Amino acid sequence: MATTKARYQQHAAKFEGKPHYAIPSGDPPAGGWPTIIYLHPYGKAATIIPEDRLLFAEAGVAYIELNGTQMLAEGSFRWSNYSSSSTQNAIQRALEKLAPTLKLNLQQVYLTARGQGALHAANLMANYPQFYAGAMLIAPKGRLPPAKLSLAENKRIMIAYYDRQNFNDRALALNFADLFRGNNQVEIANFPEGESASNGSWQTRYNRPLLWVLGREQDASPGA
Repeated sequence: MATTKARYQQHAAKFEGKPHYAIPSGDPPAGGWPTIIYLHPYGKAATIIPEDRLLFAEAGVAYIELNGTQMLAEGSFRWSNYSSSSTQNAIQRALEKLAPTLKLNLQQVYLTARGQGALHAANLMANYPQFYAGAMLIAPKGRLPPAKLSLAENKRIMIAYYDRQNFNDRALALNFADLFRGNNQVEIANFPEGESASNGSWQTRYNRPLLWVLGREQDASPGA
């Protein structure tokens, strides 16, 4: 049993926190590519679909998705329920490895995230704001204790939540909005339900809020 567990842990370690990335074609701007880090929800994995590649290429940014730091099964990961430090470490390891070859601008690193990933991203923005220029947090949820104090100042932070979420998860999104609002530009979006074929893709809904976080739009209003 102990041998089997050790083998599994060795196997899982190859994939935990592993980055997947896409960069625009052509030469980067002076200083390097602005970079977006995406943290997925519980039970998902880093998977860059063609629509995402197109969206971020048109925005002129590098895009990095990370697997969660704890492997649940093949193609299924989570982030820690106890601390966001392992998430911070995974992001910084990925940036340290990729920045020289991909020509990333480490002064313009933005967090985007959903679900459990968004809870971690919110805590990272609160506790490690020197590493991140802004954030888009979609429906944060999870067991990780949320930050009670924020060191973030002069950041653009977009927070979205859905009516279908339970009361505690909706309250979590609003609590983060209150936490960040004092010293940052904060926008909140509320939707009756998640994205679907009938009401539009997430790319359509969040393209303008994302550009607002990047400082390229004055209006953070979501698309249809």
